[in-house]
Amino acid sequence: MKNKKIILSICAAVMVAYTLVMLLVVYRGDKAPKNYTEAKDGVVWVVSQYGEYYSAGSGFAIGEAGKPIQYIVTNYHVVFNSDTGRKADSVNVFFSAAANRYMSAQIYSYSADKDLAVLKLPEPTTERKALKLRKMKDTDTSATYYALGYPAIADVGVDYTKYDVSDIVTTSGIISRQSTVGEVEAYLLDIDINHGNSGGPLVSAKGEVVGINTFSMNSSDGTANYAVCIDELLRIVEPEYVDYMVVGDINKRGVIVIALTIAVDAAIVAFALAVALGKRGAKAAAAGGGYATQISNIGYTVAAGDPAIVIKGISGSYRGEEFELQGCFSCGRSGSIRLPLQTFVKGQ
Repeated sequence: MKNKKIILSICAAVMVAYTLVMLLVVYRGDKAPKNYTEAKDGVVWVVSQYGEYYSAGSGFAIGEAGKPIQYIVTNYHVVFNSDTGRKADSVNVFFSAAANRYMSAQIYSYSADKDLAVLKLPEPTTERKALKLRKMKDTDTSATYYALGYPAIADVGVDYTKYDVSDIVTTSGIISRQSTVGEVEAYLLDIDINHGNSGGPLVSAKGEVVGINTFSMNSSDGTANYAVCIDELLRIVEPEYVDYMVVGDINKRGVIVIALTIAVDAAIVAFALAVALGKRGAKAAAAGGGYATQISNIGYTVAAGDPAIVIKGISGSYRGEEFELQGCFSCGRSGSIRLPLQTFVKGQ
């Protein structure tokens, strides 16, 4: 009995420990940036070349938490000429212009209608961190948001710009409303964005990207700034090819780990039940639960006018049950006592 208690205790301890370890793997918590300041670690400077002419904008990394990144989100008009639709001859993603740390990128996916593009780096890099994405339905428009990027106006009067994380400009404000502009879901912003901000992320206080800073509309009444909702980005990326994190979603690796955890925990529980039930089975066998020769407290009677012998259990696991015998009845440990059918017997 003592050994079985030890086994059950070990099973419980192993199951708890294993489950906790697997949960840590799934949520290895999240090495993604946790606030808008840390979100700068996901922002890049994007430079497109058209012959001798070039244009610049911003972008941000998407991918899986804690892993090297390979995909950059920006605006279509940053890598295509917005007037002619001409594709850039080359696109460079800068992590630090001063240190000459950059990669040439491939235009992997894009939508002119949504003014969005996804760039693919030639190989994964740890130069930047992947940012989490938040869908429109989960976005609190009453909160404060932050536009991150490299607006050209910030370089006016500056002697030297490195175009690395320390040069990223942050402007803050609120989302005035959710809007549809040219069939594109967007946020109207009460936040300053300028040329160069294009393609940069609009993030929450937790560093989650809710939109891509994209365009401004001018009128005699003033300027309206817009960010394309992250939902539009999710419609053009291929989830089976491009890794990204969406707040509230469980990634593929997490699903596999959780399924494996459930399977192993179920096996441990099954083993523990087998140990517990095995103990009860042994007790039942000792009490004569399965063999007629081990039944205790049984009375034997011969019904009047009926040559049959009926055995009735008066206690134990066979209490209340009756068994009719034919011919001779043998009893005793070796079956040495044989009672003829007509014999009247009462006792144990």
